[in-house]
Amino acid sequence: MMELSTAGVASAVHEAISTNVVARGVGSGTWLFGGPVANDAAAAVVRPRGGVIEYTPGDLVISVHAGTTLEELSAVCAASDQMLAIAPYGSPRSTIGAVVATASAAPLSYEDFTIRDLVLGLTAVTGTGDIVRVGGKVVKNVAGFDLVRLNTGAFGTLGVITEVSIRLHAKPIMDHVVTGTLDDAPNAWVLRLIANRAPLPMLVRMAPGEPTQLFARCTGNEARA
Repeated sequence: MMELSTAGVASAVHEAISTNVVARGVGSGTWLFGGPVANDAAAAVVRPRGGVIEYTPGDLVISVHAGTTLEELSAVCAASDQMLAIAPYGSPRSTIGAVVATASAAPLSYEDFTIRDLVLGLTAVTGTGDIVRVGGKVVKNVAGFDLVRLNTGAFGTLGVITEVSIRLHAKPIMDHVVTGTLDDAPNAWVLRLIANRAPLPMLVRMAPGEPTQLFARCTGNEARA
């Protein structure tokens, strides 16, 4: 399947309309069954391209095509000691477009950011084939009704996301995930976690017949270690 530019996606949607075919936006194809949209074998797959559009490390902002994978994005940002400050579910091959479209959760996100906090602007192709650009490329952006947040987590129902501008953060000197087990009953350790949260991003895993596991992400400078 060919990866398409924004104009190419718009053209594909127009063609789907003219031929009365369902068009479905797909990134790397790793999360097709994670949302409410049912699979349609007869659907025409529309796949946005990947790659960096513009990167200004001094502004901590990067603009990329929606087909850019998390692995590619991480590698580009790491060269300037920067990062996307979330750790969403999915594989490194998952695309940033899918992360935004699904508002993917990040159980160990850096400083509790969500993707809604980090998307500054985006471009999408609507179901009528129109190209819509919302938001901007700066952190302080006031543009009336927040269509960026509306598209984030909409699972592509408002349009196929083709470009995204994202706020970045400096990579911390120290970044470790600490694990342990919690042996007490939940009514005992929940209160302790609330009282002692550093604050640290934490995840508690509970499974029948297994000890309760705690995952905590510790980031910062060496003094915090």
